[in-house]
Amino acid sequence: MIVDLEELAKLDKLKNLRSLWISENPCTSAPTIEYAEKIYSILPKIKYLDGQPIQSYLKQRKEEEKTESSNLFNAVSILIEDLSVDELIELQRRISLKIS
Repeated sequence: MIVDLEELAKLDKLKNLRSLWISENPCTSAPTIEYAEKIYSILPKIKYLDGQPIQSYLKQRKEEEKTESSNLFNAVSILIEDLSVDELIELQRRISLKIS
């Protein structure tokens, strides 16, 4: 049984390893999409995870991140609509300070 995904780093020595079936191990208690990213970072040559192309999980994750970013942008846009010009200038100043 694999308890920690970090244990998979040992498999990196297997140069021809392209498929990994790891579901039902304690380290996979999170949704597949979450542990797929971690596994891909540890074993970038993996093509299939739990019988599915690993790229499909990674693509799905990117789509979720786009949606989250879009939702955040929309929420911020709604909040900004109610600010005065002076408040917007102050907000821009504060953001600039955080970025630099």
